[in-house]
Amino acid sequence: MKTIAASRRTERPLVLLGLLVSVLLLAGCGSTPVAGSPTPTPVASRTVSTSNVSFREFSLPGSDLTGITAGPDGTAWFANGSHIGHITSQGVITLFPLTTTTHAYHLVQGPDGALWFTDLPGNKIGRITTSGDVIEFSRPTIGSTLGITAGPDGTLWFTESAVNKIGRITTSGAITEYTIPTADSLPA
Repeated sequence: MKTIAASRRTERPLVLLGLLVSVLLLAGCGSTPVAGSPTPTPVASRTVSTSNVSFREFSLPGSDLTGITAGPDGTAWFANGSHIGHITSQGVITLFPLTTTTHAYHLVQGPDGALWFTDLPGNKIGRITTSGDVIEFSRPTIGSTLGITAGPDGTLWFTESAVNKIGRITTSGAITEYTIPTADSLPA
């Protein structure tokens, strides 16, 4: 097990992970184990108390935590650079390596029950099931993909910051892009 050394760069993401996992666990996430997952790895944790708020902080391999969301399986899912992972309420972390993604950035639960994520410099939108099956869809326009959210129309919407566009992807992978009329708006 690798413990991340405390530094200004890594402390903030770990504290945020601890806080967000606590919020998600209080909301009822983390009660159902994931069938078919790789062998989970228990990690070191510590309890942090401040201003009458207490939460547990967990160490992650690597230090590039960029997104977290509640998953359909009751765990908290997160993007961690070249991995997507999830953490149970007991602090057990399972990481799924992403072989063709250069940097998983944000993620969200999709209308199909899978987790969808953006690949910041890689020009892709990815989909991962709770059992770790990954498929990626290339975008037609090259540029940074940042945020992603599930839309009310049963699709997912994402931002293309460097090219001033908003994109829409169906759960079958069909992508449509829309140019933002305001020049250099840099959607995030």
